[in-house]
Amino acid sequence: KEAKDINRKFQVTIIYVTHDILNVAQIANRLLVMYKGYVMEEGKTEEVLKNPLNPYTYLLINSIPSLKGEIKAINVPEDEGIYNKGCPFLGRCSKSFNRCGELPEMRRIGSRSVRCHLYDSNAT
Repeated sequence: KEAKDINRKFQVTIIYVTHDILNVAQIANRLLVMYKGYVMEEGKTEEVLKNPLNPYTYLLINSIPSLKGEIKAINVPEDEGIYNKGCPFLGRCSKSFNRCGELPEMRRIGSRSVRCHLYDSNAT
């Protein structure tokens, strides 16, 4: 709450770095998701959290424990660290395909940006 108050009062941008996605949802207007130093997705916080485009963003959001005490089983492959030229998330992505061996560029999808070959015009 204090960060939002400072933002409104002084009309300043606040950069908040965290792994606590629930906390971000409370204070941030815009969300930038990074993995291994790469921006994977960017957009309005509410839009990104409701409809994540990048598989890493989806996994990150779905790893949040349920308030009902339910435990979600998430199957995440071990990152073997051998994918240095392609998508940073390739070693752990369940949606990877041949093009993922190349580093994807950021793509505009409406008002958001995403780094993922799933959104290439010629994705296969």
